[in-house]
Amino acid sequence: MRISQNPGHRFLVEWYQTALFDASTGDVAGRLIDHAAAARLRGTEVSVVLTVTSPVDEMVFGLFRADTAEAVWRVCRDAGCPPDRVTGGVSAYIAADGGVI
Repeated sequence: MRISQNPGHRFLVEWYQTALFDASTGDVAGRLIDHAAAARLRGTEVSVVLTVTSPVDEMVFGLFRADTAEAVWRVCRDAGCPPDRVTGGVSAYIAADGGVI
């Protein structure tokens, strides 16, 4: 099974939890990636595209590709990072040094 490229299958996850800042950004991202990989082994299509943190504002954002919002929610919960908000149908364009990453 392959995740659709449809924007409806991209989800922005938001966390406003100070507890997430007790761990490094890499630790949080690593837990999410590991749990997404475990979900794929069980047949649930979900992947972490990127994570962004804003320590000054105590916010963490994640961009996921998945077939359903429920799959994203479960991965986050299982990783110990239950989301405060999951929004579907998002698009992203990320540019770095003139190239898209």
